[in-house]
Amino acid sequence: MGLLVRLTAEGVSQPCVPTGDEPVAAPAVVGELAYGESKSAGTFECVSDETGMGCQDTESGAGFNVRRAGITTF
Repeated sequence: MGLLVRLTAEGVSQPCVPTGDEPVAAPAVVGELAYGESKSAGTFECVSDETGMGCQDTESGAGFNVRRAGITTF
């Protein structure tokens, strides 16, 4: 089970959600973002590397990093 992080043009949030709304594992049809790969959707970009994954709104500069040690926002 993971944590929920939302990135919008306004910034990053880590909302508290009811138990039934907590994130679950992605279905098998969702591809894995391998180390060194990136994916973009509009102004949002996520990059995977050996230390974790970072996602950023390229217009606002808001984003977050997901690492084994936790989630940091910027």
